[in-house]
Order: sequence, then C-alpha cells, then structure tokens
Amino acid sequence: MIFKCTSKVREILEVSNRDLNTIPEQSPDIIKLWYCNLFYLDRHKCLLFTHAKTLFSFLAPGVGNAAIRDFGKLFRSNATVALVAEGVSSQNIQKLIDNGPDFYAKPDNRSVLGSMNDHIRSCKFYLKYRGGYNNLNFTELGRELNIAPMKYIEMESACRYLMGLLKSGDFGNV
Repeated sequence: MIFKCTSKVREILEVSNRDLNTIPEQSPDIIKLWYCNLFYLDRHKCLLFTHAKTLFSFLAPGVGNAAIRDFGKLFRSNATVALVAEGVSSQNIQKLIDNGPDFYAKPDNRSVLGSMNDHIRSCKFYLKYRGGYNNLNFTELGRELNIAPMKYIEMESACRYLMGLLKSGDFGNV
C-alpha cells in the first residue's frame, strides 16, 4: 500500500522526511494509493482515509497514538468495514487493499487534500447535527461522505466512481 500522509500523521508514525518515498500520481500502483489526514471530533482523534483517484473515504474514529502506529492493521480493518458496507465484493477489496509492504509519501495533490478538508467539515457538521460524538454512526457517516458529488471526479459520487472503476477493471486509465 502507498499512503500519502499529512505531517500530523507522519509525526505520530515517526516517519522522517528522509524515509519518505517518491510516488508519482501515474504510478502503476495507483489503485492502492490512499491519502490520510488526522483531525479531531469533539476531542477524539480521528483519521480520514481517502482513495487518491476515486475520493472514496472512510474514517478511523477515536484512535490513540498506539493504534495509529499499527497503521497498516488500522487501515486494513477500517477499509474492509467501509468497503463491505458499500457492497464491494471480497475479490474487489483485494484489488484495493494488499497485505503490504506499506510505503509513505508526502501528499502532493491539493485537489484530494481539499476534498478531504470538505469531508472533515462535513464530519464536524454531523457531530453537531447528531448531538455529539457518541451519537455518530461512523460507518453511516462514511457512506454519507461517499454519496456527495465531487468536482475532482466530474461531479460523480465517490462510491459510484469507485464501483464504475471496479466494474470496468481498467485501473490503468484511472
């Protein structure tokens, strides 16, 4: 897997700049490229993961530094839950998630980061709307994030875009 993590996440992971890989957006492994950002919801540390090309996103809520340091396991377990909730088959999940090794790089696509910031604002809205952190269903919140049309993917929803990609099997022209 390739993770483009913000500096807040890299700091917790203790990944220095010299340990980062240079991964071009046109990499043949683009289907396994995910962005990650750290934010707080009602004083709870949360990670937002976003697929680089489809903007499919999910949350890892209420995580501590120890859980974040077991990054691969944290990502894979939460990604599987989110993808299953969207009806993605186990065969297609294996196309999106491998067992490693994991590589880290600096985020370099400002459009993806901007979309992630929009998602974080939506999460904070839902926090207030639902009456607090303990009233949030994070799987459902992730589904809500993935049905919003996004300019980066031609005003398509992330879920539909991902499903279309998986159905076509044409990962080279993502």
